[in-house]
Amino acid sequence: MDGRLRQASTTITTIRIVARRSATFFLASPSCHATFAAIRMWPVETNWRCTRIGDQQPPAKRLSSTFNRSVRVQTDRLLFVRPQTTQCCMDWYDVTGKYHEQTFSHECRLSSLPEEWQRELAAIWRLEADVNNGAYLQFLSNWGRESYVYASQALKKIGARRMADIVDRCQALVDEHFAAEGASREQMQDLMLNPVIDRDGGIIKEAGSVLPDSVIDRIYALSYEFMDYPEDLATLGLKHYSPILEG
Repeated sequence: MDGRLRQASTTITTIRIVARRSATFFLASPSCHATFAAIRMWPVETNWRCTRIGDQQPPAKRLSSTFNRSVRVQTDRLLFVRPQTTQCCMDWYDVTGKYHEQTFSHECRLSSLPEEWQRELAAIWRLEADVNNGAYLQFLSNWGRESYVYASQALKKIGARRMADIVDRCQALVDEHFAAEGASREQMQDLMLNPVIDRDGGIIKEAGSVLPDSVIDRIYALSYEFMDYPEDLATLGLKHYSPILEG
């Protein structure tokens, strides 16, 4: 890749935001049993027509205006925040998502991907999608400690050491109070502060986390730091992985 950048295309979307810390999580993927939340941490419910989140500052610090963030609507129940400043010749979000999607037919196991670098890219997609959507605990609950290991490894390889440090600190806080290594899907859900429901509205897990409130608050604070993108993850990632992808 020659490294040339072009300005991200503009997408105008009307969205209804229900955003509060107690937002309920939905089971999003029957094959992978991943959970997602509506965009959180804003104290109001509103209709918002926008080209890029960040152009209109919300009434709380949930998103930083430093980076433009475009909206991706996965289903009528899911809303992803996609951070980017520019769109490269190769789209980072789509590159990483490609390998995440390849795990769907294998119960989302990273081990189903033959190459380590493919597992790293899949883990990065999971990390970005979930931390931006519901903070670090959502990522860990959905994908387990193995995805953390590959995501942290990838961040360090591409030179995003500040973001790797944030992720490592989040995981260290969890490890002090919870044995995530080898934990079952049901056990991982106990980390979540919010209730978890299925598509039919049935309660899978009641509200409340096994983690102390002080730890949860610190993990959310670190998650905000990650969402601010202290490093240009897409540019660093494409620079590192492009020779492999184009080889």
